Amino acid sequence: MAFENLLSQVEKLSKPATEKVMDLNTAIKKFVTDGCYLCWGGFADRASIASVFEIARQGIKDLVITTETDTFMQTSVLMGLGLVKKYEFAYDTKIQLAHRHFKQLDHQMCHTLS
Repeated sequence: MAFENLLSQVEKLSKPATEKVMDLNTAIKKFVTDGCYLCWGGFADRASIASVFEIARQGIKDLVITTETDTFMQTSVLMGLGLVKKYEFAYDTKIQLAHRHFKQLDHQMCHTLS
């Protein structure tokens, strides 16, 4: 009886299922804004580069990016376009390469998390 009561209460609180699938353009427009704090997952550059290109295409700026592993491809695209305000990383073997290629990338933007 107690279980049936609980089940009845849960059913009253449940929301109807809604469609959440959307194209990448719409998702970025809806969830990523100027000044967002972003982190791409995926080991060894397996993060979604399509999302990076869409953020760049929409011109979303002042981004704070944090990474736990080397996501040079994702961060370098946005840094090269001047859309990153701050880059935090646990470790990044290619950060020296970023310093050489993107002149607007300065030491005050990059922070190693330790």
